[in-house]
Amino acid sequence: MAFYMRYCPHVPFLMKVDDDVAVHLDRLLDLWQMTKEATNNLFCSILNNTEPVRDPSSKWYASETKWPLAFYPLYCNGPFYIMGKEAARRMLSHSLRFPLFTMEDVFYTGLVAGSLGIKVVDWRDRILNHLEVIGFFSNQSKMVLLPRYHQLIGFYLLHKVGQVYCKYKLTFKYNKLNFNN
Repeated sequence: MAFYMRYCPHVPFLMKVDDDVAVHLDRLLDLWQMTKEATNNLFCSILNNTEPVRDPSSKWYASETKWPLAFYPLYCNGPFYIMGKEAARRMLSHSLRFPLFTMEDVFYTGLVAGSLGIKVVDWRDRILNHLEVIGFFSNQSKMVLLPRYHQLIGFYLLHKVGQVYCKYKLTFKYNKLNFNN
Protein backbone atom coordinates (compact mmCIF):
# COMPACT_ATOMS: atom_id res chain seq x y z
CA MET A 1 0.00 0.00 0.00
CA ALA A 2 2.87 2.37 0.72
CA PHE A 3 4.21 1.85 -2.83
CA TYR A 4 0.77 2.57 -4.23
CA MET A 5 0.34 5.76 -2.21
CA ARG A 6 3.83 7.02 -3.06
CA TYR A 7 4.12 6.17 -6.75
CA CYS A 8 0.52 5.84 -7.94
CA PRO A 9 -1.51 8.49 -6.09
CA HIS A 10 -3.59 9.28 -9.20
CA VAL A 11 -4.85 5.69 -9.64
CA PRO A 12 -8.41 5.38 -8.23
CA PHE A 13 -8.06 1.92 -6.69
CA LEU A 14 -5.62 -0.66 -5.38
CA MET A 15 -6.11 -4.31 -6.23
CA LYS A 16 -4.50 -7.21 -4.36
CA VAL A 17 -4.34 -10.30 -6.58
CA ASP A 18 -2.48 -13.56 -5.99
CA ASP A 19 -0.27 -14.72 -8.86
CA ASP A 20 -2.61 -17.62 -9.64
CA VAL A 21 -5.75 -15.51 -10.09
CA ALA A 22 -7.02 -14.20 -13.43
CA VAL A 23 -8.80 -10.84 -13.60
CA HIS A 24 -10.84 -9.66 -16.57
CA LEU A 25 -9.86 -5.99 -16.44
CA ASP A 26 -12.50 -4.76 -18.90
CA ARG A 27 -15.26 -6.09 -16.67
CA LEU A 28 -13.54 -4.87 -13.54
CA LEU A 29 -13.17 -1.33 -14.88
CA ASP A 30 -16.79 -1.26 -16.08
CA LEU A 31 -18.00 -2.39 -12.68
CA TRP A 32 -15.71 0.04 -10.88
CA GLN A 33 -17.13 2.95 -12.88
CA MET A 34 -20.67 1.91 -11.94
CA THR A 35 -19.83 1.73 -8.23
CA LYS A 36 -20.62 4.96 -6.40
CA GLU A 37 -18.58 5.94 -3.37
CA ALA A 38 -16.01 3.30 -4.35
CA THR A 39 -13.10 5.35 -3.06
CA ASN A 40 -13.96 4.61 0.59
CA ASN A 41 -14.85 0.92 0.28
CA LEU A 42 -13.35 -2.56 0.04
CA PHE A 43 -14.72 -5.06 -2.51
CA CYS A 44 -14.17 -8.81 -2.20
CA SER A 45 -15.58 -12.20 -1.36
CA ILE A 46 -16.34 -11.80 2.35
CA LEU A 47 -15.44 -14.39 4.95
CA ASN A 48 -17.29 -14.19 8.26
CA ASN A 49 -17.24 -16.25 11.47
CA THR A 50 -14.01 -17.95 10.39
CA GLU A 51 -12.15 -19.78 13.13
CA PRO A 52 -8.36 -19.48 13.34
CA VAL A 53 -6.44 -22.63 12.41
CA ARG A 54 -4.78 -23.95 15.56
CA ASP A 55 -2.77 -26.76 13.92
CA PRO A 56 0.94 -25.74 14.06
CA SER A 57 1.70 -27.67 10.87
CA SER A 58 -0.77 -25.59 8.83
CA LYS A 59 0.26 -22.75 6.53
CA TRP A 60 -2.50 -20.66 8.15
CA TYR A 61 -1.64 -21.50 11.76
CA ALA A 62 -2.48 -18.80 14.30
CA SER A 63 -1.41 -19.45 17.87
CA GLU A 64 -3.67 -18.39 20.71
CA THR A 65 -0.93 -15.96 21.69
CA LYS A 66 -1.04 -14.25 18.28
CA TRP A 67 -4.85 -14.45 17.93
CA PRO A 68 -6.60 -15.22 21.24
CA LEU A 69 -10.17 -14.79 19.96
CA ALA A 70 -12.35 -17.70 18.80
CA PHE A 71 -13.11 -16.08 15.43
CA TYR A 72 -11.50 -13.67 12.99
CA PRO A 73 -13.40 -10.46 12.25
CA LEU A 74 -15.28 -10.20 8.97
CA TYR A 75 -12.54 -10.00 6.30
CA CYS A 76 -11.84 -10.36 2.58
CA ASN A 77 -10.86 -13.70 1.09
CA GLY A 78 -7.14 -13.31 0.33
CA PRO A 79 -6.67 -14.27 -3.35
CA PHE A 80 -8.42 -11.10 -4.60
CA TYR A 81 -9.67 -7.87 -3.13
CA ILE A 82 -9.83 -4.29 -4.29
CA MET A 83 -10.05 -1.03 -2.39
CA GLY A 84 -10.63 2.59 -3.27
CA LYS A 85 -7.84 5.12 -2.92
CA GLU A 86 -9.22 6.73 0.23
CA ALA A 87 -9.76 3.35 1.92
CA ALA A 88 -6.16 2.37 1.08
CA ARG A 89 -4.79 5.65 2.42
CA ARG A 90 -6.70 5.35 5.69
CA MET A 91 -5.80 1.68 6.14
CA LEU A 92 -2.10 2.30 5.53
CA SER A 93 -1.80 5.06 8.10
CA HIS A 94 -3.98 3.27 10.66
CA SER A 95 -2.23 -0.12 10.27
CA LEU A 96 0.80 1.16 12.18
CA ARG A 97 -1.29 1.18 15.37
CA PHE A 98 -1.63 -2.62 15.42
CA PRO A 99 0.87 -5.42 15.95
CA LEU A 100 1.44 -7.11 12.60
CA PHE A 101 -0.47 -10.35 12.02
CA THR A 102 0.83 -12.93 9.54
CA MET A 103 -2.37 -13.30 7.50
CA GLU A 104 -2.44 -10.04 5.55
CA ASP A 105 -6.07 -10.40 4.52
CA VAL A 106 -7.24 -10.77 8.14
CA PHE A 107 -4.91 -7.97 9.24
CA TYR A 108 -5.70 -5.29 6.63
CA THR A 109 -9.23 -6.10 5.49
CA GLY A 110 -10.49 -7.40 8.84
CA LEU A 111 -8.70 -5.82 11.77
CA VAL A 112 -7.58 -2.49 10.28
CA ALA A 113 -10.55 -1.86 7.96
CA GLY A 114 -12.99 -2.96 10.66
CA SER A 115 -11.51 -0.60 13.23
CA LEU A 116 -11.91 2.27 10.75
CA GLY A 117 -15.49 1.37 9.87
CA ILE A 118 -14.59 0.92 6.19
CA LYS A 119 -17.50 -0.63 4.33
CA VAL A 120 -16.76 -4.08 2.90
CA VAL A 121 -18.90 -4.83 -0.16
CA ASP A 122 -19.44 -8.51 -0.93
CA TRP A 123 -18.56 -9.16 -4.58
CA ARG A 124 -18.99 -12.93 -4.26
CA ASP A 125 -21.44 -12.81 -7.18
CA ARG A 126 -18.67 -11.26 -9.34
CA ILE A 127 -16.07 -13.92 -8.58
CA LEU A 128 -15.84 -17.34 -10.20
CA ASN A 129 -14.61 -20.37 -8.36
CA HIS A 130 -12.82 -23.33 -9.94
CA LEU A 131 -16.14 -25.04 -10.83
CA GLU A 132 -17.31 -22.11 -12.96
CA VAL A 133 -14.29 -21.90 -15.29
CA ILE A 134 -16.09 -23.25 -18.37
CA GLY A 135 -18.46 -20.30 -18.60
CA PHE A 136 -15.91 -17.65 -17.65
CA PHE A 137 -15.58 -16.09 -21.09
CA SER A 138 -19.30 -16.06 -21.84
CA ASN A 139 -20.47 -14.79 -18.44
CA GLN A 140 -20.74 -11.02 -18.69
CA SER A 141 -21.10 -10.36 -14.96
CA LYS A 142 -18.12 -12.22 -13.53
CA MET A 143 -14.67 -10.69 -13.52
CA VAL A 144 -12.36 -12.68 -11.24
CA LEU A 145 -11.37 -16.32 -11.35
CA LEU A 146 -10.22 -18.06 -8.17
CA PRO A 147 -8.68 -21.42 -9.13
CA ARG A 148 -9.10 -24.40 -6.83
CA TYR A 149 -6.24 -24.78 -4.37
CA HIS A 150 -4.62 -21.69 -5.88
CA GLN A 151 -3.48 -23.64 -8.94
CA LEU A 152 -1.98 -21.53 -11.65
CA ILE A 153 -4.32 -21.21 -14.60
CA GLY A 154 -2.43 -20.61 -17.82
CA PHE A 155 -4.18 -17.46 -18.87
CA TYR A 156 -4.36 -13.89 -17.72
CA LEU A 157 -6.81 -11.43 -19.10
CA LEU A 158 -4.65 -8.38 -18.76
CA HIS A 159 -5.43 -6.13 -21.67
CA LYS A 160 -7.06 -2.80 -22.39
CA VAL A 161 -6.12 -1.29 -19.06
CA GLY A 162 -7.17 2.06 -20.46
CA GLN A 163 -6.63 5.08 -18.27
CA VAL A 164 -5.74 3.10 -15.15
CA TYR A 165 -1.97 2.89 -15.09
CA CYS A 166 0.90 3.86 -12.89
CA LYS A 167 4.18 5.47 -13.90
CA TYR A 168 7.06 4.67 -11.60
CA LYS A 169 10.74 3.93 -11.36
CA LEU A 170 11.64 0.52 -10.03
CA THR A 171 15.11 -0.95 -9.71
CA PHE A 172 15.88 -4.56 -8.94
CA LYS A 173 19.23 -4.65 -7.13
CA TYR A 174 19.94 -8.33 -7.48
CA ASN A 175 19.18 -9.05 -11.11
CA LYS A 176 20.16 -5.59 -12.36
CA LEU A 177 16.92 -5.01 -14.26
CA ASN A 178 15.73 -1.45 -14.44
CA PHE A 179 12.25 -0.28 -15.32
CA ASN A 180 12.12 3.44 -15.84
CA ASN A 181 9.08 5.30 -17.00
